[in-house]
Amino acid sequence: MARADVDYVALKKNYPRFTLAELKKFKEDFDLFDADQSDDINVTEMQGIFKKLGEKVPTEAECLSMIATYDTNDSKTISFVEFVGVMNDLADGKSGGAFGDLVKKAQKLVKTGSAVDGRVVHSYAEEERIAFADYINSVLTGDKDVPLPINPDDESLFKAMADGVMLCKVINSAVPGTIFEKALNIKPKNQHKVTENQNLAINSCKSIGCQVVNIGSQDLIEGKPHLVLGLLWQVIKVGLMANISLRNCPELIVLLHDGESLTDFMRLPPEQILLRWVNYHLKKAGSARVCTNFSGDIKDSEIYTVLMNQICPDKCSMNPMREADTRKRAEQVLIQADRIGCRKFVTPKDIVAGNSKLNLAYTATLFNKYPALILPADRAPVDMAGLEEDAGDSREERVFRNWMNSLPIDTFVQNLFFDTTDGVIHLETLEKIAPPGTVDWKTVSKLPKMVFKKVENANAVVLACKQLKFSMTNIGGKDLVDMNKKLILGMTWQMMRYNLLAFLKTIGGGREIGEDDLVAWANETARSVGHTASISSVRDGSISSGVFFFHILKAIEPDVINWEIVTPGVTDEDKKTNAMYAISVARKIGCLVFLLWEDIVEVKPKMITTFLASLMGRMILGGSIDARKAAEPPSGGVAAMKVSSAPVASSPKAAAASGGSSSAAMLPGQPSPASVAKANQSARPYGR
Repeated sequence: MARADVDYVALKKNYPRFTLAELKKFKEDFDLFDADQSDDINVTEMQGIFKKLGEKVPTEAECLSMIATYDTNDSKTISFVEFVGVMNDLADGKSGGAFGDLVKKAQKLVKTGSAVDGRVVHSYAEEERIAFADYINSVLTGDKDVPLPINPDDESLFKAMADGVMLCKVINSAVPGTIFEKALNIKPKNQHKVTENQNLAINSCKSIGCQVVNIGSQDLIEGKPHLVLGLLWQVIKVGLMANISLRNCPELIVLLHDGESLTDFMRLPPEQILLRWVNYHLKKAGSARVCTNFSGDIKDSEIYTVLMNQICPDKCSMNPMREADTRKRAEQVLIQADRIGCRKFVTPKDIVAGNSKLNLAYTATLFNKYPALILPADRAPVDMAGLEEDAGDSREERVFRNWMNSLPIDTFVQNLFFDTTDGVIHLETLEKIAPPGTVDWKTVSKLPKMVFKKVENANAVVLACKQLKFSMTNIGGKDLVDMNKKLILGMTWQMMRYNLLAFLKTIGGGREIGEDDLVAWANETARSVGHTASISSVRDGSISSGVFFFHILKAIEPDVINWEIVTPGVTDEDKKTNAMYAISVARKIGCLVFLLWEDIVEVKPKMITTFLASLMGRMILGGSIDARKAAEPPSGGVAAMKVSSAPVASSPKAAAASGGSSSAAMLPGQPSPASVAKANQSARPYGR
């Protein structure tokens, strides 16, 4: 839709105080809000600015209330002319209301990218760039593989991310062991090696539960600020929130409300638990303050002063409250934070401005270092029996949860067991992976409170699974509501398996592919590069060494393996090394894999199946793989791979070895490279 021209001359007559240049600058500010270029600002666009700023996102009703102040024609939107009215009030020294406050904050966003019809395409908060640069300087101190320190005052952060090494290091600092660092191309010599690093980073982000949508290796190589910062925040947040759970901090039981069950408490997202922790210490200190958010409630620094005095009284006093100026008070708070090793993420300006994203990160930093939670002597420790799963089930829960988040579904999954008892998340997953119409949302309660409504939703899940011919014997909706972990794991595994095999069927010319086909393909592919040993099934004990996978990876890309790293896989430590290296190499060449090294060493059949399916999908697709979306709407799993050209080997050496095409063994009925390319362009691969 063509955008209306602005008559700046006529506008200046109504607002003579502004120059033409100032009015044109206001148009740039307006376009920062007007994401859809419709020449007005609606509720969704306003909420988007709050999100970019790291602020608590207001409801639709709250946004409409803000809009109403300047909405002269009751359109429920703000036009550019009305927007200039806001700027005029601000120039008069008037508050401009809540919308005026938002405009002032939005003007501080750094604008980047190209312009279309005068509209700036992307923006980011400078405060985030500074905070994340400082954080990385702190957590990677002494690492000689990355260029440190990063200058937080310019755009050095984005340049530092270009070769992928630093992002991979940050991922490992957030979730240790995610990436086998010997698989990294340190100081990569060419674009191909850089792309491998970025693929490894992106696929590793997905494997730890980050929702990576519309981000490819080239975006990170180019250092697109809004994408780099968005991905960094997710990684940092995963690391910060990891310990905010009963599993990692059993003392959190003291935060339970009267009459609240452990199950209900474990359903809470980490942010809510963190707020409870803050309020617990405020109450313990005798403060009348209550913290309900990480923005407006903490602007005056009183909550921080009381909290820090409670958790670390020897080094943090109440002295900041003697300072009347809130900016100076915030600085006093951070001076004390420096004493206890917690001065991270926020500046005095961020506290006073109420930047919710950065204040959340700072509060989590305080919790992780000084939880200061002690069980009363008369209170029994938390009994996790029946709530915790065994090690194997715990790993499966993590894999399935992160797979679901990668699709991505609408509701972020914190815990597969506690979050799925009302059926909604599984229905969202089915909508992503199954044929259209499988889920009838008209019959679903989106926010069920009553148990019978939850059971109705869960029954809808079971019915949909039966329609997809899943094995659902002796599984009913009540089992999901009652949190039967074995049944939830079994059903979710069938969803993941269906998604994988449906994708392989799509790109493989319509042929049904099963476990036996995967094993046959794996053996033939390994033989194609001279490996004589084979596996009998996904349960074959020889898989434990990890060696077999390296030959498949070699067939896909001959020069990707550093054979000096590969061990015979005899000792437990050698097996672990091989498994970790194989997973990271697979991610480097564009495979999205969720299994852990333990799954290979212990030969977990389900997880081995997912690994082989991902490798097979990569082989069939061929091409130079960019770890990005394969189609819209975005989906996860193997479909996160995008073929950037017709299927050819993904490196010069691979092309030479295969005569310009994939050298892998073809399955019976597998299509030609041309038909694969055509199918890849038109299909709904591995997701919706």
